[in-house]
Amino acid sequence: MKNNEKTPNYVAFVCMVFILIILLIIIIAVFRSSNTKNLTGSQTQVKIEPGIVSTVKEQTLSAPKSDTKSPTLGDAKAPISIFEYSSFSCRSSREIQSTLQAIIKSYSGKVKLIWKDLPLREEYPNSLIAHIGARCAQNQGKFWEYANLLWQDQNNFSTSSAMTLAKKLKLDTNLFSTCLESPEIKTLIANDEQEANELAIPGTPHFYINNQEISGVGSIDDFKKLIDAELNRKK
Repeated sequence: MKNNEKTPNYVAFVCMVFILIILLIIIIAVFRSSNTKNLTGSQTQVKIEPGIVSTVKEQTLSAPKSDTKSPTLGDAKAPISIFEYSSFSCRSSREIQSTLQAIIKSYSGKVKLIWKDLPLREEYPNSLIAHIGARCAQNQGKFWEYANLLWQDQNNFSTSSAMTLAKKLKLDTNLFSTCLESPEIKTLIANDEQEANELAIPGTPHFYINNQEISGVGSIDDFKKLIDAELNRKK
């Protein structure tokens, strides 16, 4: 009789242990999921190999935003937009300028170039003043002329050199000097930087041809292939 009494107690004990193990597994799974979300935020974990996980930035935008305050070269009504994210201190950004000019000329009326500021301040500490100067020149209708002068000498960016370029272009130096301290100009640049971050742009130069991307110094053929594809798609 005693053996028969022990059997139900044993079964109940085993069931209780099993339930506790299941609950523990669920709690651990929920805890790990919560920690992953808090740790990565706008990042994604990528498993490289067992035991090694790399965290990469997650793209939160799918395409650049059109902004009427962005400097634009070419026909404003052109069906193809080339968004250029560049730093005036970047050698590769300078190298691509002749290609961009050739593209604008070759696709006259069909393509417009839209500038986006990406100074890369950490890599190029002196680049910000060049971008501010160019945007101040934009206020006087001379962004592209000022940018062309910046590309000619990437080793001398300062407030003094910014004023020298303004005089060379015969800008109103009083307005220009005041503009160099303008918080509105700095906000415009910061907005472009934030957009580049949300697009997970890795460096400069970087381009969007409508929604298609080219990173680095692409060839004329690279641009033409994407432009022609976009033009054919719009027919």
